[in-house]
Amino acid sequence: MGGLHGEFVAEVAAMTDPGEVSGVDLAIVCVNGYNTHQEAEAEQGMFTEEGCVMTLQNGLGNLEVLTEVVGEGRIVGG
Repeated sequence: MGGLHGEFVAEVAAMTDPGEVSGVDLAIVCVNGYNTHQEAEAEQGMFTEEGCVMTLQNGLGNLEVLTEVVGEGRIVGG
């Protein structure tokens, strides 16, 4: 069976100003659906060339909004 097994350690940095962030491989979005577009716009420019966004939101349309702003193939639904 695939997946992660055993101990897994990852460094995590949390910021309140998206303008201070760069070199991101994965951003996790957990905002209210009404704020998804604004959040995606704020994340522009912080990603590495292959960086992506994981949404852990409920509701409909969040994947589409994120894809529209961030780009096709860079969104993961959780």
